[in-house]
Amino acid sequence: MGYIVPYSTRFDGNYRLRVRKALRGVHISKSTLLTLTTDPKRFDDIGETTRALKKGWNRLLVSLKTRFGVVSYLTTLEFGKEHNIAHMHIIIKKIEFTEDDNIWLQELWDKHVAEQIDVTLIYNVNAANYVLKYLQKTFDDSGKVRYDGNAWCYWVNNSKFYLISEDLEPIEKVVEKIIDLLHGYDAVIRLVECESYEYIGVCRASSVKDQPEILSDEWLFSHGWDQDVVYGNWLSPDYYYCNGRECETPPARADVSQEKGAPPFK
Repeated sequence: MGYIVPYSTRFDGNYRLRVRKALRGVHISKSTLLTLTTDPKRFDDIGETTRALKKGWNRLLVSLKTRFGVVSYLTTLEFGKEHNIAHMHIIIKKIEFTEDDNIWLQELWDKHVAEQIDVTLIYNVNAANYVLKYLQKTFDDSGKVRYDGNAWCYWVNNSKFYLISEDLEPIEKVVEKIIDLLHGYDAVIRLVECESYEYIGVCRASSVKDQPEILSDEWLFSHGWDQDVVYGNWLSPDYYYCNGRECETPPARADVSQEKGAPPFK
């Protein structure tokens, strides 16, 4: 007897609608558009080309942050219409490149991926429209995958259609992430704070000698343990402490002597 197990992928449903929802309210007034191309003569196949493109962008991003500081960006990966050659369109917010910057960019990109990189100043970008413009060969007007399109390029390369830096994400998405984190914390607390138990902190298990059946804060206090108010961990009476953490030797302080079991330096 067989079973049909339902499943879905990112190619199912209305992808255009999902992009508009994910990027709702993201509008970039002034930015620089970088078009990063690849040189197919340097690589053997579409997989190697795409990996080199993504690796090259990661290297370039590190260099941009070193040169300009904070870099806010929106990237879209696209595959060419005729030969499916990977290239990337990147919007960088509020950074204008000088002629020296353009030469610097070109030298970096030529070193790792290709000879050509295009730099253009653009204004008033709606993020959702921008991303969807480059996915017309992948999804139709209803948001369904074009079976005669290039969705397979993203599939075989395990590549996302677009990426956005966290500081450009819509506030709704940031709130969702915070809520997810809080839900995860609540789940942990529910596990440890059931009817019979209460979360009292963290301690080194190997330092608990003659451990009782139920370890309580009263037991720890009565056996010489202390709880650090800054770090929240329990401090064993058999160790020295350096900034609230256990260490085998006393901290290097010429003007203060520290005995075993003493609280951390204030």
